[in-house]
Amino acid sequence: MLSHSYFFYPQPVLRGFHSLKHFIITKVYNQLKIILILFCITPCYGFSQDDAERYENAIYDSNLVSVQLFRLGWSNSYPIISLNNPDHQIQLSFDDLTGAPRDFMYSFIHCDAEWKPSDLNLLEYQIGPNDDMIRDMVFSRGARQRFVHYDLFFPNNRISLTLSGNYILKIEDAATRETVITRRFYVVEESIAIQPRIKQATQARYRFTHHEVDFDLLALDYNITNPYSDLQVHVFQNQRPDNAKYDLSPTFVKQNEVIYEYDDRNLFNGTNEFRFFDTRDLNYQALRTASTQLINDTFNIFIIPDEVRSVRQYIDYGDINGRYLIHRTDPRDIALIDAEYVWVHFTLPYPAPLMNAGMFLYGEFTNWKFDPDYEMQYDSELKAYTGKVLLKQGYYNYMYAAANLEKGAGDVTLIEGNHFEAENEYLFLVYHRKIGEIYDRLIGFKIEKFQNK
Repeated sequence: MLSHSYFFYPQPVLRGFHSLKHFIITKVYNQLKIILILFCITPCYGFSQDDAERYENAIYDSNLVSVQLFRLGWSNSYPIISLNNPDHQIQLSFDDLTGAPRDFMYSFIHCDAEWKPSDLNLLEYQIGPNDDMIRDMVFSRGARQRFVHYDLFFPNNRISLTLSGNYILKIEDAATRETVITRRFYVVEESIAIQPRIKQATQARYRFTHHEVDFDLLALDYNITNPYSDLQVHVFQNQRPDNAKYDLSPTFVKQNEVIYEYDDRNLFNGTNEFRFFDTRDLNYQALRTASTQLINDTFNIFIIPDEVRSVRQYIDYGDINGRYLIHRTDPRDIALIDAEYVWVHFTLPYPAPLMNAGMFLYGEFTNWKFDPDYEMQYDSELKAYTGKVLLKQGYYNYMYAAANLEKGAGDVTLIEGNHFEAENEYLFLVYHRKIGEIYDRLIGFKIEKFQNK
């Protein structure tokens, strides 16, 4: 039934229309058109359904490199800050190899424990504008490869976050509004305590190859109604997403203590210490460097051919658990703007190409992914896998992984070996969804190392 208000327009309003019916239809159509236009121009700060894979660490512009995200003042740390500590900030750093200044915008997306966008409205978890411009940039000086370096520090006096949980930092090119970088980070309430117990595996068949990761949650001043259904615990080894544990449930609950203790569901391969190379000083031949050459005005470093370690005994030496550090040894330099970009060449002798799998470089500098950009090629004459990567001067850790991209699975133990003695770092994240709430709180985190002593 039509609203009566349509029948009381004075006669002059109806001029230009064939009839009252024509007027009403045209009026409704124009109102619908206005609503549609307003909907279309409303900014969207998430991704479309088809872009769900973007809620991860990724780079979508090949000119943007050396992307790092960590807590300010704690270089190479996990990007985790406390909700209740105003002094905590996260720093994003990256370089643009175009060498020309560009404007970039940043925004935040709150996600649930499984990295799907939460049902929260932006105003429920953020204070400030929907997005803002990255203001800190500086040109490289003296490096053969020109670049522009960018830094972002947040939360800041323009945008702050009000809820704990998982977040996506989204960087867009301001001119095109295309997403160029996405990075995951965490805001934690620290409402509970986590007590890890990492040890050599209990079961005999895994005893010399695996770590068993048990832990307790202590909720002394925090109420958890049903730990079996309301909690999610994620455990990561050396920041790796491919072997993380997401489906652990409590084995016991007593008073304020939630216990996770298994013999098999909580096992991780010990693997091995990470390989390394050092490009901090190009004036001398660093350990594990075969030669340094200047080719087409770009430094090229050739790493001594690696070897398969799965048939060798474990050797203990220090590593940085797969991370990398941008650095130059010259104390007069500022590494972020003075460092050179270097082609690093890798060689892994292997008798024949793998069947149904490729060989990949793997570590933080590959975004902890089995990425086609870091896939090595088999050279039948050398009987070896070879590859090269353009990297900024510094100290790098890496491993080799055999992976099938179609299946999304990879294995580092084939090349690197598997030893319980290997030192590994474990990250524990505990999420809680309270009754009646529509988001997952991050109520605790803990970083613990396994050291065979």
